Amino acid sequence: MEEHIKNVICYFREGAEDRLSITDVALIKKRMINDLNRLTRSYELYITSFIEEQDIDKRVQDIDELSIDRVLSFNYSDTYEKWYGMGNTNIEYDYIHGKASLENDIDTCNMVLGIEEYLEEPERTNDNYFIEFKKFYQRIYKQTGSNYLSWIEANNAFYEANQKAKPTKINIYFYGHSLAVTDGDIIARLIRHKYATTTIYYHSKKALRDQIANLVKILGEEELIQRTGDYRPSIIFKPCKEE
Repeated sequence: MEEHIKNVICYFREGAEDRLSITDVALIKKRMINDLNRLTRSYELYITSFIEEQDIDKRVQDIDELSIDRVLSFNYSDTYEKWYGMGNTNIEYDYIHGKASLENDIDTCNMVLGIEEYLEEPERTNDNYFIEFKKFYQRIYKQTGSNYLSWIEANNAFYEANQKAKPTKINIYFYGHSLAVTDGDIIARLIRHKYATTTIYYHSKKALRDQIANLVKILGEEELIQRTGDYRPSIIFKPCKEE
């Protein structure tokens, strides 16, 4: 769907002045935004009325074995909070793409459903006519927050103030994430944390290939080689356990 939206936007950007008037493009854009908002709200209703009502009869062993302090969720549902973090009031959560709620309406729904940045500079900065469809814009506009940044800053501030303290290794785990470029800004910040070791779970060899390819786009080839090939790698790929 993200690719489809991007193709539609590119269609209106490339030579649109020869086919449509400014008024035509504005009306089409307004219709597209309305349709996206309706789709997002419909998806929210599906999650809250169907997905979250399902009982889980099998827990993921990989997740069960982890000791988690903070959860940065790229999903809209509270699956981890409900089934793995239940009763643990010490776990902090950040729903970076918003959280589905039946109490919302089309105006208060804060779920982020957007596309990656598709322009290069200087167009990226100057051409923002379709900015409403981009993920980073929706995070800001819908005020989903960025608590994960305060987690990173708090850790850095502690070691800057206590330079003699031995740094505590930070373990970051990606589970069920394709590492798509749409979330590249967040992924890069986490992986590049000075004291972090990142473990990325994959469920198949194809998924692993896709994750590696996406990380090349986010970090660059040389940095990925360095982080995975060092004698103390900061990125580790780990197969999911058979259930």
